[in-house]
Amino acid sequence: MDKLFYISKENIPFFREYVSNNYFFEIHPTYFSSYILLSITISLFNLKKAKIFNFLNIIFSIFFLFLFSSRIVIILLLLTVLLFVFYSFSPKIKRGKLILIVSNLTILTVFCFLNNSFVSKRFDEIKNEISKPIIGNRYNSTNTRVAIYKCDVLLTEKVPFWGYGSNLQEELNNCFAENNDSDFYKISTFNTHNYYFNLILYGGVLFLLIFLLYLYIVFKSIRYNLLGLFIFFQILFINLTENYLSRHYGLVLFCYFTSLFIFCKKERINATIRHI
Repeated sequence: MDKLFYISKENIPFFREYVSNNYFFEIHPTYFSSYILLSITISLFNLKKAKIFNFLNIIFSIFFLFLFSSRIVIILLLLTVLLFVFYSFSPKIKRGKLILIVSNLTILTVFCFLNNSFVSKRFDEIKNEISKPIIGNRYNSTNTRVAIYKCDVLLTEKVPFWGYGSNLQEELNNCFAENNDSDFYKISTFNTHNYYFNLILYGGVLFLLIFLLYLYIVFKSIRYNLLGLFIFFQILFINLTENYLSRHYGLVLFCYFTSLFIFCKKERINATIRHI
């Protein structure tokens, strides 16, 4: 059991690494964690239906979410629970004892995990390593991300009108080589790790504007469904640290679940709020 919560000296959780090396099909831990977050969110919005099942699913899913230790998804979980509690206790919504119990238990569970050294080590790395440059073989997920984002900004400052297109990865690798005393980028392929930067660098500002227009249209179509909005903004948030919509795992999830809410009428949001 102790090994399940073991974190290597490179700050890689044992469970996360084990799943990555023994999966039936290749999937990044952050994507898998996002599916777990989606499951938790749906259970939160359906607490009055199958109460025991949804309660157990929330607790069970949180347990595995922390085993994967995707920091962006853990932060999103906290924000999701806090926003859900806020909406549940707004004056317009009927207060339910079940909501109070489950919400408090969920928050308590989250903070119990955060106090555990297994999770805290992942977040401590940000504080301890964010200002330390990559030198030789001394790199980790935090200073690697910093190096990536620096190159994102540098390349954006001189991006051509139509972007770099298929040469983007080559441009990134050249930037990594010029600005870091390390060959870390040769060991693994590192993309922009930010979908919005990726759009600009691949296809220019025009690509980003088209994407933002698309998001606006989707938002207008689902704005009357609270669950749909939660999922919508969760995925947009993940795109800040991952090229989430560049892989089919993220793209299918986003398109499928937003399309479920696209025909919701204005009066449905009141029904959704009353249901919570």
